[in-house]
Amino acid sequence: MNHQRCRDKRLLEGIGRGRHTLDNDSPIPMGDQTMKILLVEDDEDDYVILRKMLSQIPGQTYNLEWASGFDDALLKTSRTDYDLFLVDYRLGIQNGLELLQVLQGRGYPAPVILLTGKGDYEIDLQAMKSGASEYLEKGDLTPTLLERSIRYTVGHSRNLQAIRESERQLRKLSEKLLNAQENERKIVAREIHDGLGSTLTAIRYALEQRLSTADPDLRSAAIPLEQIIEMVREAIGESQRISSSLRPSVLDDLGLIPALSSLTREWGRIYGDIRIDKQLEVSEDDIPEPLKIVIFRIVQESLNNISKHSRASKVLLRLTKTGDRIELMIADDGLGFDLEEVAFPKVCLSGMGLAGMRERADLSSGNFEIHSEKGKGTVVRAHWLA
Repeated sequence: MNHQRCRDKRLLEGIGRGRHTLDNDSPIPMGDQTMKILLVEDDEDDYVILRKMLSQIPGQTYNLEWASGFDDALLKTSRTDYDLFLVDYRLGIQNGLELLQVLQGRGYPAPVILLTGKGDYEIDLQAMKSGASEYLEKGDLTPTLLERSIRYTVGHSRNLQAIRESERQLRKLSEKLLNAQENERKIVAREIHDGLGSTLTAIRYALEQRLSTADPDLRSAAIPLEQIIEMVREAIGESQRISSSLRPSVLDDLGLIPALSSLTREWGRIYGDIRIDKQLEVSEDDIPEPLKIVIFRIVQESLNNISKHSRASKVLLRLTKTGDRIELMIADDGLGFDLEEVAFPKVCLSGMGLAGMRERADLSSGNFEIHSEKGKGTVVRAHWLA
């Protein structure tokens, strides 16, 4: 604002006894609520001017602190929390946008209003792209404009924080619901396997024993014992299938790698016309325990979708770990599809569907992607940081 000294002088004259009475830590005595603001500005005169403007705003108390440069701002933000930053674009060697990027990188939640001595459309665009909440020219500032910008910026920031908190709570709830669902499936699967399955196996064994000692008249009964044994065998197989679908016991007993091997082996037995190439280049210890069921369900649903919709002849399943990154890929050479035509929430391809796979990946702090084109197959990718 050095080019605006005439305006600055008039504002300074209205302050009274001079700058030396303006302590950085003393709040402006206006209203009962205090909003803590950090001004990052290399010109002390501009600090005094903005402080004067804030003092003319009714109904709000502002505590305006001053940082004289980039490093001073970083030092102050490491010690104090602020409700708002007013940042000059030019800060010597570095600029306000660079400071904004550093603050964002540190996860500082307070919004930023970027100030400039002379309007520049390109800087305005850069400011918005970088995450600045507002862009103001110092020459146009008035107490009314400043108050409105602060009020809207802080209000918008608080609304966003409230939305993020709601999303965090919803995410937490969704995670709990999925965990509860898996726990319930685990209990039901165990009951079917240990209860019903064991009972049916005992019945089959007893029938086989009885059949081995039965007389010819019993063997020629209306319903032959062989047929009854076959019905029991089918019931056992069905109970095992239901149990495995609910919660594969091999996952809990042996781990993810044996569970995926069992899943692909059974899938390949049923869909023998689709060749599956399995590349499980990880060890069991590479995968965190809570992540194992997530990966299994994504693979399970992907294979279900391939068998029902893709008409593929080849499938590649790859699970790898590079550094601290766990990567999952399921690719097929099938029909593919237009992602826009099956956009959420219409997609619900058997079971949890594409939306469910994405949700599982998101809730486990992973990243989920689907790439597909008509006639060029589909690739499902997910990755996590271990």
